[in-house]
Amino acid sequence: MLQNSFSGPIFASMEKVKTVALVAHDNRKPDLIEWVNYIADKLAKHHLICTGTLTELHT
Repeated sequence: MLQNSFSGPIFASMEKVKTVALVAHDNRKPDLIEWVNYIADKLAKHHLICTGTLTELHT
């Protein structure tokens, strides 16, 4: 159950360490990076996997 906001039920089940794949089409990568930066404190507790292109855009 996803919501339009950056909080809510999507994070309710993220208490354990999860592996999260970050994938986006080229024209949506800036949006994904913005989202990751917004919830970085929550994602920092998990293992993140992403493409090389996304990693280059973020650094």
